[in-house]
Amino acid sequence: MRLRKVAETAAPEAINARPEWAQHIEDTADIAVAGLDNLAWADAVLFGTPTRFGNPTSQLRAFLETTAHLASRAFGPGESRVRPP
Repeated sequence: MRLRKVAETAAPEAINARPEWAQHIEDTADIAVAGLDNLAWADAVLFGTPTRFGNPTSQLRAFLETTAHLASRAFGPGESRVRPP
């Protein structure tokens, strides 16, 4: 198992304006930032995120947007991405 976090994309000024956010950054400083190689390595991936109006954080969305080519390599042309149970 690997524990990773997505890269923080917020400006330091925004982070420092919220003491709890700055504390979180400090508390998670020793956790490595996720990369595409982590997704390729894993048999399963779990994501956790706070929500903002029902949407994941912009940091997680930015990371997920970089992963589209992994799915296209995993499945052949016309192959379903949903596998029957």
